[in-house]
Amino acid sequence: MSARSIRPGWWALLVAVAAIEGCYQGPVRSPTPNSPSARLATLVAEYSARAAAAAKQVPDWSFQRVRRDADSARAWLGRLDAIPDGGLGHDELLTKEPLRWEAGKAIQDTVLYWYSFEALPALSPMRAITPLLAAQALGTPADREAYLAILGKTGEAFDAVRAKMEAQATRGITISAETIDAVVGYLRGLAGSAAQSGFLPAPSRLAGLSSANRVAFEAQVTAAVTTKVNPAVVRLADYVDQTARRTAASGVGLWQYPGGKEAYRLLVKRETTLDITPEAIHQ
Repeated sequence: MSARSIRPGWWALLVAVAAIEGCYQGPVRSPTPNSPSARLATLVAEYSARAAAAAKQVPDWSFQRVRRDADSARAWLGRLDAIPDGGLGHDELLTKEPLRWEAGKAIQDTVLYWYSFEALPALSPMRAITPLLAAQALGTPADREAYLAILGKTGEAFDAVRAKMEAQATRGITISAETIDAVVGYLRGLAGSAAQSGFLPAPSRLAGLSSANRVAFEAQVTAAVTTKVNPAVVRLADYVDQTARRTAASGVGLWQYPGGKEAYRLLVKRETTLDITPEAIHQ
């Protein structure tokens, strides 16, 4: 078992938001201002609003972001725990638990962050970026500028993955040797032309534009891919193919890394809610 990618932004966990909103029924009548119900409703609304906003942005893969999220989660947990259970209904009490669990995960991410490799195709930044590009409207100049901004952030994301791998290596945490060829192949394939890599929108998405606007936008996308995205992807591919290959781990799994066994146990408790040893999970 290896650590899953630490999804950028604890506010961005939309699945959790759906669960939280599903649990939260709220009082039948409008709660009294500053009552436990009103304070909980405020936290739920904040959580949902921030999640929705984060889902529209290219995630930040830096450890600085993880630490900021953890600090925010601690402060947010303080507000949640200050709400007395005695003033809440049954459904509202149930709502507190997923909120507390999600905030706790944000704090745990400061440890688990170092045990995932986003260079792996299954954890690639493209898993978050592709849906953003697909959902971005293109009808107005502002829409098209937003699309180009996502492409700029895409290059930054791949540079952030490389920087993380360099920092991981200083901690004795390196990607498994058996994954190197697959990672390099995936990255080299991604660094193709705008049309080959899928960054250039399909003609059907540009059908409503004038010929001049369509040609101009396609040229802008091609330039962004050529000057911002591909160089960052190639830098990451070269790092994996050359530097990371020389120091790659011979095995697979968290157990082989410094602090890996403790991180594995934390991950088991986080994903199963069971406080058991990694060995017990496999019995």
